Amino acid sequence: EVADVRGSTPTDCARRLVPDKKNVLFTIQSIEKMVAKKSEDQIRLWSRAIDENLLHASHWLKDVHGKFEIKIAAVSEQMQFWFARLTDGVSSILRLFRSFDPKQVMARGFAIVRDASGRIQTGTKNLKTHESARIEMRDGTLETLIQSIKQTLL
Repeated sequence: EVADVRGSTPTDCARRLVPDKKNVLFTIQSIEKMVAKKSEDQIRLWSRAIDENLLHASHWLKDVHGKFEIKIAAVSEQMQFWFARLTDGVSSILRLFRSFDPKQVMARGFAIVRDASGRIQTGTKNLKTHESARIEMRDGTLETLIQSIKQTLL
């Protein structure tokens, strides 16, 4: 291209080939403004995208948190129900064990009868008259001598 440019004088050729400083500065300022505007627009666009994603993430987290709270409440309710049933079961077992405690049985009016050798006797069959026996009651023990035995038919 340069070869095709003709000038009437060397100064005219130089003027035609070398750009004017004012024009170059104006072009640079225009490009600088355009780059700044495009950069600002892109930053705004990215900022909006980030804000939208954060908003969606926030809504999602709130939703997950709400569902999590519901699950926690349900599990807590089930645990309380299970614990109440467990407590009732343990209480029932303790009452059953206490009902087999000889002292509890004796408190209801029963006694433990032992023969002279200390063996527990549940009936009159193995006891003999004029032998000693020990009767354990809720508030103490009686040492007794069997005077007579009257058997009943069951």
